[in-house]
Amino acid sequence: MATKKKDTYADYTATDLLAFWRLAFFEEYKQEYTGGGFIGHDLSALKAALEKHDVYEILRAIRVGIGAGEKSLKYFIQKIARYVPKTDQPRLTFLIAEYAKPEQKKLWADFKFLETKWFPDAQDFQRKEDIVEKLNNWVSRVARAGARV
Repeated sequence: MATKKKDTYADYTATDLLAFWRLAFFEEYKQEYTGGGFIGHDLSALKAALEKHDVYEILRAIRVGIGAGEKSLKYFIQKIARYVPKTDQPRLTFLIAEYAKPEQKKLWADFKFLETKWFPDAQDFQRKEDIVEKLNNWVSRVARAGARV
């Protein structure tokens, strides 16, 4: 049964996340993901994860988890908190990891530095807002160019 291609990642359902897992699994391990049994278990685990986490957090966690050696979706979901990005900008975190060029990655590194600064001042807050605005403009340009965001 073919599913309609989603325009944005925000529209993803558990079925779409499973397809993303399979694609990321194939890209990393060069073999098809077969699962651990009944597909309904994987789908229900992803649905439960969607109730707790933002779709962009899950997408980024999938990339990080598979890169860290996860091979079972069932066990990955049980440990998903390890892989969910610790940021207020999960959408940007995922999109930068997927599409960014060095210029955006540098901006993102600057943002992460400011985000983890112990005693930020007013200039730091303003700089963070400027960086987020620039990155959101970049996301808009990427979306207009036809990429799924």
